[in-house]
Amino acid sequence: TVLRGGQVMTCGGRVLGVTAKSADLPSAIDRVYQAVQKVKFQHMHYRTDIGSKGLKEGTVEIPEIH
Repeated sequence: TVLRGGQVMTCGGRVLGVTAKSADLPSAIDRVYQAVQKVKFQHMHYRTDIGSKGLKEGTVEIPEIH
């Protein structure tokens, strides 16, 4: 990213990782995709399969962050 004229602009490549925290994996996935909808730039694309492996494999424990 770069700051141009007071605006944050993309400079190509994979520029942003969006993360969400919740009590369980399905809720965290929902929250992160809600956040992704707020990000906008030309030619934007994003993966929609992130987290699906954890859902298929069963219960995933999310460690406490201290």
